[in-house]
Amino acid sequence: MNKNIPWDIIIKNFKKEISSEEQALLNLWLSEGKNDSVYQDLYTLWLSIIEEGIDYKSDADKLWSRMELRLKNSEPKIIRLKNLFSMVVWNCFYFIHSSVIFWGICYFGMV
Repeated sequence: MNKNIPWDIIIKNFKKEISSEEQALLNLWLSEGKNDSVYQDLYTLWLSIIEEGIDYKSDADKLWSRMELRLKNSEPKIIRLKNLFSMVVWNCFYFIHSSVIFWGICYFGMV
């Protein structure tokens, strides 16, 4: 058995979208060792997946609502520019005020 499985070609064959060149490569791969058995197992799995999907009914509105809820819950918090500006001003004021007090203590403490 060849461990390099040509997944793209096999899937194209399942979907009936395979070209003649790809079919030749698939036939070559199938002729080696136990590759035919692997192919049959994959084809059985493919058919079972297709069969399960036939009965699937999508409720687009419900799915859309669930997606919107997830997006809303994961939205980053928005800092308003006004609040950001006041924080920057306050931090600058605090830094300058602290610096003046510190240097004042240093200067007058040495005199």
